[in-house]
Order: sequence, then structure tokens, then C-alpha cells
Amino acid sequence: MSLLLVATLVASSAPQQLHPPLPVFPSGNLPVPQPPGSIVGFVHEKKQHFGVTSGSDNKGHYNIVPFVHRQGQSDLLQEVVVKAHPFDVHHTGHVNPELGAVLKEEHRQIPPSFVIHPTEPHPKSVNHQVAAHLAAGANGGHRGVGGHGRS
Repeated sequence: MSLLLVATLVASSAPQQLHPPLPVFPSGNLPVPQPPGSIVGFVHEKKQHFGVTSGSDNKGHYNIVPFVHRQGQSDLLQEVVVKAHPFDVHHTGHVNPELGAVLKEEHRQIPPSFVIHPTEPHPKSVNHQVAAHLAAGANGGHRGVGGHGRS
């Protein structure tokens, strides 16, 4: 048997390893579909925010009503909707279906005055984790995004 044939057989029978391994997403953190009333995190202008989904548009982007903090109280900023790709937000796993239904109906009756979009994926989002994975592979398998690959 030739060495080339042996090498081919060994290579085809051995499971291929990905370096670094693909990120694993916990089953409770699945990105889609999420029902109205889901509490999600998003990033806008370098700051992390949270909001409640009030449904989605025909492209599958979430309509998120952001929380705002006023005088030590949290409230929903109903005149704003954040249009976000499901892979750009962090799914907290918390859902309030009743609140989602109320927000969806309010937005149907009175559309929000302002539409904004996340400026980057949330650090715990699928897109951020995939980008970090790809960057780690580009760094020769070292962990971390950019830099010298030292942890």
C-alpha cells in the first residue's frame, strides 16, 4: 500500500477538528423565534440597553420597545421602536407575553414616532460570538479578538 493511499485513508477516517471549536449556545438562549414580550438586550451607540419585544416585521427583525431610566424608575419608551436582527440581540430568557401583546396592540394603533437600529451586536448575541470565534481563528487559534492572542 502506498504512503499516499495510507495518508488519504487516515485523513478521511479521522474526525476533523475545528480550531478554535465552534461556540456552543445553551438551549435556553436560542435566538429565534422569540415571542412578543421577550426581554432582550441590544447595543446602541456603545451602550448596552434592554427592551421588550412587541413582535417582528416582515423581514424577521424584532420590534423592541426600549427601557429608559428616569428619576430612579424604569419605564418603557413607547414612542421609540428598535428594529434589530434576532442574531444581534441578547435573549435573556425572560418573557412577559401579556406585556408583549399590549405593546404590539399599542404600536398597531399608534405607530412609534422614532425608529432606531442597534449600532453593533450585543456581546452575548450570536453574531458577536461568531465574530469572536472567527477572529480567534484568524489569530492562529488564540483566544480573544485582535491583540497578540494572549489571554
